[in-house]
Amino acid sequence: GDAIAHSVLLGVALGWLVAREAGVLAGAMIAGVLSGMAITFIERSGIKLDSAMGVVFTASFALGLAIISVVKPTGVDLFHVLLGNVLGVASEDVLFTAIGCALVLGVVALLFRGLQFWSFDPQAAQVAGLPTASLHYVFTALLSATIVVSIQAVGLLLVIAMLITPGATALLLVKRLAPMMAVAAAIGVASGVGGLYGSYYLDVASGPAIVLVASTLFLVSLLLAPRRGVLW
Repeated sequence: GDAIAHSVLLGVALGWLVAREAGVLAGAMIAGVLSGMAITFIERSGIKLDSAMGVVFTASFALGLAIISVVKPTGVDLFHVLLGNVLGVASEDVLFTAIGCALVLGVVALLFRGLQFWSFDPQAAQVAGLPTASLHYVFTALLSATIVVSIQAVGLLLVIAMLITPGATALLLVKRLAPMMAVAAAIGVASGVGGLYGSYYLDVASGPAIVLVASTLFLVSLLLAPRRGVLW
């Protein structure tokens, strides 16, 4: 997720070159999906995953920064791309996010059993006849889409926190995967709402405020979660 998020910056730059502001989100989506596919392909070619991610995201991020530094695109605020600007979300952004959310949830629901099996034991899933390579690519594409529709809210640099922290918090609270996903989503929503209120009353940037609320919920769960909390 972190590697794909950094790679999206290249798509932002190329999208602006092709269609100005109208092409930014489409470029980000394409770059995110292609970078995820590239990481998966390189990993499946025998290179370790961390090395594959390092090669792809540093090259993409550097090329995106280079393009932005040369063309200096108007209408693209690099600070907002990196750190988010949820208070600047327009109606078309909400529609784009809703469509992306529906597509991701639909595919996950359709392929849930296969994705669950592959996630826990990819070798057993392959022996059982599941198309594990296809599932890997589908999962990477879903992850990329999720990152792109999150850019407006928390930006590229903070999206990794919203990918990991709600799930890690839910892991401390429930044991089964499906309820864990529901709890993680609820924690993400609570972090978004709480972070917005906090950013308003404390006069801080909205993206970091959302992430700090999510991190606080994780810390509380780490200490007090039933049966698994440190202090429990």
